[in-house]
Amino acid sequence: MTSFFHSLRRFALAFCLAVVAAGGAVVAQNANDPIMTLPSNPPAWARNDDGFSVVTESDPALDGKMVARVRHSATTDWAIRIPGRIPTKPGDVFQLTWEIKNVGESACSTGVILYDQNGGSLDWNYGGAEIHKADDWTRGECRFVVPNGTVEIEARVIGSGKTDVSISSFTVQKVDELALIQNGDAAPIALENDFLRVDVTPSNALFSVRDKRTQRVWAQTDFAAAQFVKSARRRERSVELELLDGRTFLSYLATIELVPDAPELVVRLAAPKDADQRLAIAYPAPFLAKPTDRVVLPINEGFSVPATEPIPSPTTIHTFGGHGLCMAFWGFVNDVVDPKKSDGMMGIIETPDDSEIGLFTRAIDGSEKTTIALAQRWHGSMRRFGYDKSLRLVFFDQGGHVALCKRYRQFALASGRLATFKDKAKKYPALADGYAKLLGAANIWSWSGDPLGTIDILRDLGVDRILWSGGGSAEEIDAMNAMPNVLSSRYDIYQDVMNPERYGEIPHVHGDWIPEAWPKDLNWDSPDGKWTRGWEVDPKEKGKPRIPCGVVCDLKTLGYAQKRIAKELETKRYKCRFLDTTVASPWRECWNPEHPATRTQSKEARMRLLDLIHQFGLVCGSETGIDASVPFCDFYEGMMSLGPFRCPDSGRYLDRIWYDVPEVVEKYQLGETYRLPLFELVYHDCVVSYWYWGDHNNKFPTLWKKRDLFNSLYAVPPMYGFTRNFLNENRERFKESFQIAGKSALLADFSEMTNHEILTNDRKVQKTTFANGLEVVVNFSDQEFQYVVDGKAPVVVPPQSSVVATPNAATEKSDAR
Repeated sequence: MTSFFHSLRRFALAFCLAVVAAGGAVVAQNANDPIMTLPSNPPAWARNDDGFSVVTESDPALDGKMVARVRHSATTDWAIRIPGRIPTKPGDVFQLTWEIKNVGESACSTGVILYDQNGGSLDWNYGGAEIHKADDWTRGECRFVVPNGTVEIEARVIGSGKTDVSISSFTVQKVDELALIQNGDAAPIALENDFLRVDVTPSNALFSVRDKRTQRVWAQTDFAAAQFVKSARRRERSVELELLDGRTFLSYLATIELVPDAPELVVRLAAPKDADQRLAIAYPAPFLAKPTDRVVLPINEGFSVPATEPIPSPTTIHTFGGHGLCMAFWGFVNDVVDPKKSDGMMGIIETPDDSEIGLFTRAIDGSEKTTIALAQRWHGSMRRFGYDKSLRLVFFDQGGHVALCKRYRQFALASGRLATFKDKAKKYPALADGYAKLLGAANIWSWSGDPLGTIDILRDLGVDRILWSGGGSAEEIDAMNAMPNVLSSRYDIYQDVMNPERYGEIPHVHGDWIPEAWPKDLNWDSPDGKWTRGWEVDPKEKGKPRIPCGVVCDLKTLGYAQKRIAKELETKRYKCRFLDTTVASPWRECWNPEHPATRTQSKEARMRLLDLIHQFGLVCGSETGIDASVPFCDFYEGMMSLGPFRCPDSGRYLDRIWYDVPEVVEKYQLGETYRLPLFELVYHDCVVSYWYWGDHNNKFPTLWKKRDLFNSLYAVPPMYGFTRNFLNENRERFKESFQIAGKSALLADFSEMTNHEILTNDRKVQKTTFANGLEVVVNFSDQEFQYVVDGKAPVVVPPQSSVVATPNAATEKSDAR
């Protein structure tokens, strides 16, 4: 056995040249199809040299053949490569072949680096496949197509984390050339109805849409260089494109179908169900916003950003669970406050369980200015294509963000997502009393115990409608249930579980963990057998790393919940239950062979868990929120808080009050020029939205009043988190807060939000309207604003205040100064 790693850094360049010159790395079958193979002592690299080695050794299982063994103990990445770059051109088809044994904790991958004509890297890991943990040698091969702009490739095996990989062989060979449709070979294919004209370019599968009503052309940008068009043909109202993903050699059919009698078209992707799909497909190509647009995203309540601004985090957003898009759409609208002049487009993701969007910038006409492009991407299901994917593109000649939301509400109704409180009470009549108490109820998290005493103080301050989230003894729960307008609830969780062997390392064992789920019911996040890491717990010993919980597979939670809730209700007669993380975390694939699950199966299992709460006759709440759960959930803690823009560690140290406001919180989280009530425009009559428990109304005292105004505008009740000392020190502020934040939610009475208007060019005065006639105007500015109600004399809306106007009733002001 000889060690290569320690001498590698000194002799790498000389070694590479010697191997190529001696012919040891290239075996030529003919001039066009060279085979390059990994030498026994391959060039190697690691980001962290500590614990990294590559040695050659004999393997008895291969009759003593010498293999390269890679060991790595750091969490960073490593690579070994075939020395020498191969000249290429677009359309060249290469095949990677390998024999690898992976007995370590982490997967490794085969692939190539793509280089452009200047020697710069276009992609560090193109093509190839993952090799997961196995007891024996894995033999495999895959093909890829060289994309546009590439002139050379270099083959590698890469990985990260703890590694023990042996490589017997690894080769790269050109095997074919793809017949491509060249520019000019085929004329654009046009589809047309009374509203739209769609022009499809066969050579690159790009299409543009001209809205005949506004004459605006919605264009795409070509960034998916790895998408190749094998054929294109026109049908009666559609164009069929046979596409090839050059990275994975996956062939699929893309159909662009124009709806006959609406300004809409549908893009569908189809492939064999069992086709390998390791990487996300990016089709259709990204749409490019104009500098005069805003990008509209339903991140929690809703968010929009001018297309010329830098993109705030995150730039990749999934659609399968909380902390992604909470409704399955994205959009562009013209950045004007007059809705009659605000045309736009939206993408409704009809199959969201395995999709994501990507945001990036593109230069405007070669200038230094940029605008945002938005890409739709589709993941596989358990690394197979799984099922057909569908994206509906809808175009608007006016209406702005409200038009987008109302079109999505139609989709939500048709797809079964829209279930109003009336619908749910009809299905489960026992919920009617709970819903009456939930209406306008302030969500209370108290960190000082004494539920009944705290409730008495709050009611004395006028906070007379309460969702008590902090639980209590059986006697305290019975006393709450006897109070008018108090809804008793408790926290619960079925996701995270700590290894019982580590209980001695942590200061507190969570009463809702399920020790019997460890390890048999844990979710595996890959075929490597690694259990999925969940919430991390601070250890007893300071300075030590946090200890991760495991995540219970969603297919296994229902039985535990059924048993726990039924037993507890025998003595503690709660009227409500809050399930932490259930809709806040993404739907999870599970690779545990005892209970494998797709993301769709994960979602369905969680909906059964939520519906169990209704079956017990209880009001149901969960964290963050996503609209797939609307029929099963009654309130969300976190929908009002825009997840990416909360304060740091908002899920920890809940009793901490912040007096220094992070810039991201003030600018985006509570920025009236960015926030939009998208979720309320679709679901206000279906579910109640609260702030997050680590981002509640009083979390930032200097922003407390502004949060109250958002509650008033959206007609959703407030959330408060406090110790008894903080409550006593801020009695008058709590009283004022609930007068502003709690009033309109009660008056709206679970009715649909029918409109949201921006009344001033600086976006600082806004108005909402509800189906029962309620109107709310909020002035976030420092100047007074005059507002006319039903043609009467103008009402002055003072700075930093709201006006609530009810049908046939006097207009009321709520001054938040």
